[in-house]
Amino acid sequence: MKKTIITISILLVIELAIILVICGTNGVLTTSMAPQETTRFVCDGFFIVGALYLCLSGLMWTSRAGAFDGLGYTFQHWKESWFQNKRDWRQKEKYGEYQKRQAEKKKNRDFVEFLILGGVSLIVASILLLVYNFAF
Repeated sequence: MKKTIITISILLVIELAIILVICGTNGVLTTSMAPQETTRFVCDGFFIVGALYLCLSGLMWTSRAGAFDGLGYTFQHWKESWFQNKRDWRQKEKYGEYQKRQAEKKKNRDFVEFLILGGVSLIVASILLLVYNFAF
């Protein structure tokens, strides 16, 4: 529980930093703008962060499902054939063993925080888009 709270708070700080950078580069923080333009740039910030978090959660989900295990297995054996490691390169680990070992490592990875914060950011961006389109 404590780890989840820390993860969410770190992700929120990163989210707010990205939104402030987007708003700052568009002049929202430094110049006086019309409320319509301010709403547009804040909506852009929330949308970019939401899309980023949802894409990252999708990549984490596919990685946890084992979509990239073949690439990791190939790279590991390529590296072992070129560089001398502790293991003998002739005693190769089978792909099934590699998948089991990687599944144990990935068991504790969680992507739900990214999914929730990305979804909330997109909902906020949608609300701001409705305000931008209909209130002004």
